[in-house]
Amino acid sequence: GKIRHQGRVHLAIAIDLDPQNALHCHLGIESGAVGLGSTCAQGTTWADKLQQGFDDAQLLPYGVLSDDERCALERDMSQDRHWLARQLASLDLGESDVVILDTPTGRSLYLEQALDVADQVIVVTTADAASFIALDQMDRLIDSALTRPESSVCNYVVNQFDASREFSRDMLEVLKRRLGGQLLGVIALDN
Repeated sequence: GKIRHQGRVHLAIAIDLDPQNALHCHLGIESGAVGLGSTCAQGTTWADKLQQGFDDAQLLPYGVLSDDERCALERDMSQDRHWLARQLASLDLGESDVVILDTPTGRSLYLEQALDVADQVIVVTTADAASFIALDQMDRLIDSALTRPESSVCNYVVNQFDASREFSRDMLEVLKRRLGGQLLGVIALDN
C-alpha cells in the first residue's frame, strides 16, 4: 500500500519469491498474473509487473512459470549472489519504503537471496516438536548468510497456535523460553 509520511508517499510492496505463488490469494489478486519469473525473458522490469491488491497493497507475484522459465530464474540467482539486490535497486525505492519478501520454507536460492538484503527476518513457526527441532537449523542458516546486513535482526512468530491442545500449550512455553525477546507474537489457530 501507500503510507504518507512528511508529505511523501512511502510504498509497501510484497514480493512473492515462493514458487507456490500463493501470496496473491491474500492480497486479492487474480491467479495467473505475470510475475517476477517472466520479467527476464520478456525484457520488462519488476515495476511493470506490480499488481494492485486490497487497500492499495502492491504485489509482485511469483507468477505462473514454465519449467524452462523457472530453471532460467534459478540459474540467474545461482550465478549472481546479488541478483535480488539488483532487482530491488531497479525499483528506485526510498529509504522509508517497505518491501516484504515471502520465501519458501527451508533452504533455497530464494531464501539465500532474501537474506542478502533483509533488514529484518521474520521466521514463522508452529508450536510443535518438529518446528522446535528445526530452530537450530534455521539459526545456523540465518547466521551463515555471508552478506546479511549487520543491523539485520531476526524475530519469530508462532502461527496456528491451538490453545485447546495441552501439547501445543506446553510447546509454546518451550518456544517462549528458547526465543525470549525474539518472539514477536502468537497467532491463534482459526479455521
